[in-house]
Amino acid sequence: MKKRTNALVLAALSVGAFSVAAQPAPTGAAYKIPGGKEAEKKNKDGPGSIELDEGLSLTPYLKLSLSRDNNLFLAENNTRSSSIALYNPGANLTAEGKASRFTFGADAKIARYAQSEADNSVDTKLFGVGEWALASNMGAKLAAEALRGHDPRGSNDRGISSAADEFRTNTLNGLYAYGGNDARGRIEVELGTVDKKYTNNRSTTAGSDRRTDNFAGRFFAKMAPKTSAVFEVRRDRLDYKLASSAQDGRETRLFGGLKWEATALTSGMFKAGRIQKDFDSAATADFSGFGWEGTVEWKPLSYSKVDLQTSKSFSESTGVGSFTLGKKYIAAWSHQWDSRLTSQMMLGRNSDEFVGNARRDETTMFGVKVNYKLHRALTLGGSIDRSRRDSNQTGLDYSKTIYAITLDASL
Repeated sequence: MKKRTNALVLAALSVGAFSVAAQPAPTGAAYKIPGGKEAEKKNKDGPGSIELDEGLSLTPYLKLSLSRDNNLFLAENNTRSSSIALYNPGANLTAEGKASRFTFGADAKIARYAQSEADNSVDTKLFGVGEWALASNMGAKLAAEALRGHDPRGSNDRGISSAADEFRTNTLNGLYAYGGNDARGRIEVELGTVDKKYTNNRSTTAGSDRRTDNFAGRFFAKMAPKTSAVFEVRRDRLDYKLASSAQDGRETRLFGGLKWEATALTSGMFKAGRIQKDFDSAATADFSGFGWEGTVEWKPLSYSKVDLQTSKSFSESTGVGSFTLGKKYIAAWSHQWDSRLTSQMMLGRNSDEFVGNARRDETTMFGVKVNYKLHRALTLGGSIDRSRRDSNQTGLDYSKTIYAITLDASL
C-alpha cells in the first residue's frame, strides 16, 4: 500500500493544500438512479454554471496554489526543497433530462517547481459519464476516462530517475442497478477495464504496464428504513504486459456488512470478509486473509461533521516484495465557523507490509486547512500538511511538510 500512502501525501502537493474531499474513499454508497427530487436538489445546490440551453450547463473553474515542500523526494537525508506553483483549470459540461444525465469534463494540472525544474509536470484528464433511469426500478451508468499523469519522484520503489515516471491510463466502466433507490432489495453489477502504460524511463517502468479487468456484484437487503445489509463480491484480473512478469494474477474480495443513512446522526458503510490474491506464476506465493473497507460520516451539527475511513487491502508492487498489504485509518473534521470561514483537519495512519520482503512501514499524516470566501465565486485558503514514515529498513524514514496558499475561482 506504499503507493497509496504516497499518493495521499503527494495529493497535498498536487493541489497545494489538504482537502477532505480529495481523500480516496475505500467504499461508496449504492448507485442512485437519476431523476426525481434527488436530481432537483443536486442542481439547486451545485456550483454556479452557465446555462447554455434547457438542461444544458457549463461549469468552468480555476484553482491556483503556491506551496513550499521541504522534502520533494521523501528522503531521509540530503532532502531537497522547492516552491511550487500549481495551475488547475477545468470545466464540466452537463446535459440533464427527466430520465438521463450526461457529464463531460476536462481538467489540467500544471505544476512548476522553482528549485527543481526536472519535476515540472502537466497532467490532463478527459472524462465522460452517462446515466440512465431505464425504469423506476432500473438504472445504468457508463463512464470513460483518459488520464495523462505521472508518479512524482520518490513516490515508488523504482528509484529516483532524472524525470518523474509519466503514464497514461484509459478507463471504461459500466454499472447496472436493479431495484429502486428505496427498494427493499437491490442488485448492482459492475464491469470495467483499466489500461495503464508508462511512457518514459522504460528501463524501470516497463514492468509496471498492465491491464486490469474488473467485476463487482452487490446485493443490498433493507433491514430497516435507513439500514441495509450488504453482500459484495469483487474480482480483478491483472495482466502485466512484460512477458517475464511474475505479477499476473487475480484479486478477489468477498465482503458482507451494513450500509446506513442518517441513523443517530451518522451514515456510512462498513464491509469485511475475505481478500485473496492468486498469482499465475508458481514462483510467487498466493495470499488470503481478512480484510475490510469502511466509511462513516458523523454530523452532530448542521455545520460540523467528522468523516472516518478505514481499509485493509493490497496494492501492486513497484519493486519491493510481490505486493503490499496495507491498513489505512483516516479521520477528518470539517467545520463551518460562519458564512465565509471554514476549516478542515485530518489525521491519518498507514501500516504497510511488503509481502515477500522483510520491510514494514508506518506512516502518519496530519493536515490543517482554513478557507475564507472572499466572494461567492472566490475562495482563499491556507494549509499545512505534515507526514512522517518510520520503516524497519535503513534509509527509508522521512518527514515532510508542505505549506500552501490556494485560490479557487468559479462562477
